[in-house]
Amino acid sequence: MENDGIDIDAYEKLSMDWHERKWRLAAEKTMGFIFCPIRKCRRDLGCSGPMVPSERQRRTVEAQKTIGLSGKAVACLPLCVATADDDTHRRCQQVLEAISRALEARPQPRLPRYDRRNRGRAWGSTSWS
Repeated sequence: MENDGIDIDAYEKLSMDWHERKWRLAAEKTMGFIFCPIRKCRRDLGCSGPMVPSERQRRTVEAQKTIGLSGKAVACLPLCVATADDDTHRRCQQVLEAISRALEARPQPRLPRYDRRNRGRAWGSTSWS
């Protein structure tokens, strides 16, 4: 597959950044940091837990691989979403779709960046409650 001069690594980095921003925003809008099961997120007042590989992303990863990408850009979800029950995950997906529609409608989209060091300690603990 010819890449037509596209820097695949740069494209995947940008895709990973957008993927992370959209999922963190969806998690925050769905669960709210007040109700997030991850204490660090509640302390940081936003989604700042780790992004972890999730089996729920299998189809999305496979779709990326079929077009010649590695799939790494879309393989992870915020820990709270990756471990959420099916109903919560489904609500997060609905919010994510609404975010995507809003981004398509706006010519210069902006999404918040969630810094894992916001207002507190860096993520380093193995426990997340």
